[in-house]
Amino acid sequence: MPKVATHVDALAVLTALATQPVDTGADDVDRRILDAAGHLLVDVGLEDLEVDQVAELAGVGRSTIYRRFDGRNALLAATVAHEARRLLAALADAVAGIDDPEEQLVVAFSTGLRVARATGLAERVRDEPLLLRLITVDGGPVLAAASSQLAGYARALDPSVDERESRATAELLVRLAISLILTPQTALDLDEGCEDTVRRHLAPLIRRR
Repeated sequence: MPKVATHVDALAVLTALATQPVDTGADDVDRRILDAAGHLLVDVGLEDLEVDQVAELAGVGRSTIYRRFDGRNALLAATVAHEARRLLAALADAVAGIDDPEEQLVVAFSTGLRVARATGLAERVRDEPLLLRLITVDGGPVLAAASSQLAGYARALDPSVDERESRATAELLVRLAISLILTPQTALDLDEGCEDTVRRHLAPLIRRR
């Protein structure tokens, strides 16, 4: 039987992101499968990621994966969503205990860049045409969802700003983050001085006076 062409649908990713439990530990088998698939995603990429590899790494049978995910492409979409959820969880942990909305933005933005670079996701996205399309030419749904998430931060910075304005601000932030991930060569200090760089150059762009 010929291999089904690899395809990751943006709407399928968003559906998986919305339907997967916030606490992925609620289902240990799903968590093991998605953790294994996420590890392989970074190591080998989408095209070479096989269900048998995931099953072996997760310590489950191939049939278990197919009972829980409707085919290889559905598993890939769920894996991308799982990695996105892990990133969102890292951002939430980073800003926990920070009361100032502007500082929340600085820390969240810096943390997102660090996580994407440290885990190898940024490099994989740049090298993987399907993932690249998911946040560029086919990235409308993902961009809209991410912007919606960040709009809460924008409204917190200035509650008088209407929803349309806050969504516009959030979209600018998301597009900037994508640009920094896809084009890592920069004169900005995004290593040890990442937060100071964001605080100096990004916060003034969204601060209302």
